[in-house]
Amino acid sequence: MKNLIISISLLFSLNTVMASYTITRQGQLNNFQFNKVIYGDLILTTSVGQDSSKMIYDLSPLLHVDTIFGSLGIHHSALTNFSGLRNLVVTGGLYIYENEGLKDLSTLDGPKEVDVIQIFQNPELEQCSDFSMSIKFNNLKIHLNPKLTNVNLSLAQLKPTFTNTFFFQCTENAVLQSIRIEDSHSLVNDFSIESNPSLKNIHMNLSKDSLSGFRLLDLPELDSVTGFQNVRFVQLVDIRNNPKMSKLCFIKQILEKDGIGFIRLKNNGQGANTEAEVLNTNCTDFNTGIGEVNGFEALALYPNPAQNEVYITAPSQRTSYYIYDVSGKLVRQGLVETSGRIGLATISNGMYVLMVDNKRSKLVVQ
Repeated sequence: MKNLIISISLLFSLNTVMASYTITRQGQLNNFQFNKVIYGDLILTTSVGQDSSKMIYDLSPLLHVDTIFGSLGIHHSALTNFSGLRNLVVTGGLYIYENEGLKDLSTLDGPKEVDVIQIFQNPELEQCSDFSMSIKFNNLKIHLNPKLTNVNLSLAQLKPTFTNTFFFQCTENAVLQSIRIEDSHSLVNDFSIESNPSLKNIHMNLSKDSLSGFRLLDLPELDSVTGFQNVRFVQLVDIRNNPKMSKLCFIKQILEKDGIGFIRLKNNGQGANTEAEVLNTNCTDFNTGIGEVNGFEALALYPNPAQNEVYITAPSQRTSYYIYDVSGKLVRQGLVETSGRIGLATISNGMYVLMVDNKRSKLVVQ
């Protein structure tokens, strides 16, 4: 016993934990603020029948930890605030799953470096947008979230761990309706969007001129894919089993440039099953869709045209807005005021798209 006590003392004097841990109580997590390095996986969870007053409710003790040599799992927790991770380096993955109280990820502020982020099986998660992307990571996978309706991510602050490796996956989210990715720094290398039965719209505003892969598989409601205006080459395109996808204008513009290494088209809508059909498609205004709102629920706003401000129906909860110009570039984002007001004072005159949740409308500023 004496030797054991000495070993533990030496271990903690080195500010290092050398085991894998499952933590269920806030008091246990608080003890980790005295450890700079954790060797092994750290899982933050809740025990069956646990006293709610003792559950993990605050991640700030992890601000004092430098590195987890393993994975960090946040599982079956009562957390609604995910701040407190911004100083962490996690050599494995960040797994956020089965968290009953999680409705959005707006408070996620790290870790600063991690290999993969997986967000899955969170029963109340509705929005995957606005969380801090000042993170180094290579793979983002969002899957099996039964109430998720919207993925809207800006990668402006993202720094991949390795160049040209970022992989975005979004699969099996039962009611997901729209995906929008803003990548102004040529980071994303591969997309895979599969088996989202309610997905209607995808927009990718990319600055990168080449991709290694792009897959759209088993998306029965998908009828609008826009963006990709800067992409000149894709090594692999696989678009199958999307019966409402009748126009592949984003693919046509790539075929007309440098081209595609390998393309597979099957069981899509009319005009989207061979290269010849795609090249014969009549495409107008497909980068922004500003001339139409197909697939999106209309957003009611007034006045329109607007000058210094525009109003929408007052939101019932924290709601984000996004304003895009005619090229599809994001020019403004923020939170809708409780009155429904959105300020436009610094936006130049012109035509825009205003998006709130899964609704959008043309907006004229004058």
